Amino acid sequence: MKATPNPWPLLEVALEWKPQVKERPRFANGRVYTPKKTLDAERSLAEQFQAAAADWEPYEKPCHVEWTFTNSHVGVILREYDDYTQRQLRGDLDNYVKMASDALNGILFDDDKRVVRSDAVKL
Repeated sequence: MKATPNPWPLLEVALEWKPQVKERPRFANGRVYTPKKTLDAERSLAEQFQAAAADWEPYEKPCHVEWTFTNSHVGVILREYDDYTQRQLRGDLDNYVKMASDALNGILFDDDKRVVRSDAVKL
C-alpha cells in the first residue's frame, strides 16, 4: 500500500518573515559554532510561529510538511502522513527548508525526524 498524506491540513499558517538560508557551521579555537545571523533568524521564525499559532502543540506523529518561500513570507502546511514563476529568492531551497525546519523543531513538530515527506517551493 502506498503511503499518502492526509488531504486535510492539521495546520496552515503564513508567517511574515523574509526567508534566510541556514549558514554553514563555523570553526574557531577548536570549536564548532552556529553563526549569530543563523541563530537570530531561527529565533525570529520560531517567535513568529508561536505568535501565529499560540495554541499549537508540537505534532508527535509522522507528518508531511509543505513549505512556500517568497521574498516576504514563509507558508507552512502540516498534514498527517498515513503510514509513514518568478524567482526572487537566490539561496538554495534545501537551505531555506533546513533553516525553517530547525527553527520550528520542538514547536511545529516534536522532532524533525517525524517529517517523512517535505515539499518546498520558492517563488
